[in-house]
Amino acid sequence: WLEDRLRWWESIGVPRHRIKVYDVPKADLAHYSKRTFDLMYDYPTLGYEEVEGIANRTDFDLGSHSRDQESLGLTARVMPNRDSTARLTYFDPETKRHVVPFVVEPSAGVGRCFLAVLSEAYDEEMVKVPAPERLASVADALQAFLKSVGRSEKIAPERRDAILEHGEQIAARLPESMPQIEALLGLPGADQIELGKKLRGQAQPLIDESFRTVLRLRPHLAPIKVAVFPLKRNHDGLVETARGIRRSLQSGGRMRTVYDDTGAIGKLYRRQDEIGTPFCVTVDFQTLEDGTVTVRERDSMQQERVPVAELQSYLAEKVA
Repeated sequence: WLEDRLRWWESIGVPRHRIKVYDVPKADLAHYSKRTFDLMYDYPTLGYEEVEGIANRTDFDLGSHSRDQESLGLTARVMPNRDSTARLTYFDPETKRHVVPFVVEPSAGVGRCFLAVLSEAYDEEMVKVPAPERLASVADALQAFLKSVGRSEKIAPERRDAILEHGEQIAARLPESMPQIEALLGLPGADQIELGKKLRGQAQPLIDESFRTVLRLRPHLAPIKVAVFPLKRNHDGLVETARGIRRSLQSGGRMRTVYDDTGAIGKLYRRQDEIGTPFCVTVDFQTLEDGTVTVRERDSMQQERVPVAELQSYLAEKVA
């Protein structure tokens, strides 16, 4: 059971190395449990917290609700049940004995599971190396901000220390850490520093150009499987073809598909990356000529030309 549950967590995107298995000491076991494992997930900000318990409840549950308890050879201590009319057993034809099955209870909280999946899936990926001179400007603005924080008497000491610690960590890991600047400026007390506005003004345009936010959900978990775009929203042929593809993909009921033409293709890709859509389909002028579309995969950003006639089966296999 333990191995099965660990495999299940891996199947939804939570790697095994992020989970610590805690073998609950005998003295701490519930009265019905012979052995219990707690699965502890290493949350990025919370540290290890329990996400699931796996308890061997022995024959306590079925034995408690069964009649003829005295003759069943129960291993668990149960309260007498004089009202039951059913013998909750399996009859073994070889031994000619009634056996009360053990119950193994995996118990996982939906909220904690959801947070673990999102924690693993969320990523801020650098897709373009910032120009050295622009990166230097951000680094200078960050240092000026931190110096101002260090001199400020408006901020409580513990808040000032937290800002400085986080800021120094960001400074040590530039440019990869640039997306964390917004979180730094959101820390309590940071809004008291006027130079924070300059830092945001220097950093945000470069972050927008150099990074993308991507939710790397497993395809079978993604709420939207496919997004379809026309290369130009004011071209009737492209729009009609794109809408037709969306209807075709959606009609099978297996792939929730959306249509979007409210921006440039690059911005539409980024929008779908942020919500975890695994595939984007772009209808362009080549589509009108040869019946193929561009399919872009979320994680690798690689693109492939696929015939429209084969698109349904191509995507269905990948999002299953």
